[in-house]
Amino acid sequence: MSERSKQPILVMGLPRDIPGLLAKARVFVLNVEGNPLEFSTLDPIAADVTDDIKALSSAQTKLTNRTGKIGPRNKCKENLVNVLNNWGSQVMILVRNLDSYSDQVNLIHLFGGRVKVNGKFIRAPFELSNPSPGLVKLKKAKTPKGINEYQVSYDLGVSWHGLVSTDLCTLTEGGFEIGARPFFRTRANIGLVKGKWLILDILITK
Repeated sequence: MSERSKQPILVMGLPRDIPGLLAKARVFVLNVEGNPLEFSTLDPIAADVTDDIKALSSAQTKLTNRTGKIGPRNKCKENLVNVLNNWGSQVMILVRNLDSYSDQVNLIHLFGGRVKVNGKFIRAPFELSNPSPGLVKLKKAKTPKGINEYQVSYDLGVSWHGLVSTDLCTLTEGGFEIGARPFFRTRANIGLVKGKWLILDILITK
């Protein structure tokens, strides 16, 4: 199949549950903030989307504590979903302006979305799974001559802690409790040239 016939589509994959939506939104914000050259034209800016995330988080907390009503919470959720989908539409315009199929796919992944081509999802360059109790498996696509740097965040990407730099593309990290939602990021560095971070979150269910 020629590249001309391949049309990468961005799939946002927004979770329906509030904690999942907040985490996914945070991943998109981190990717946009971390790649200003690629996403400088997105409107609203990342800081404004962060405010929308905080508004939904606050409304959800009030609802949980029975100090707020479901109506305002739902309005905040709807607003955040609309803002994120608007971002996604703008990213697709950027994707269509690229000539190279690989560049199109890479931009979608850099944004944090999934890629569907001709009705089928293609494998992401970075994947997380929770195969056994307290364990997270990290799997990264191989970059020739690259040294993979891995980091973890326990506070939605506010601060990051180094794990390891290695040529290995598969890594396991343990000690996570059920209900935790750590963020992981990785990049491939070649010599002094630093790669671009790929960021994912995962809900620990085992």
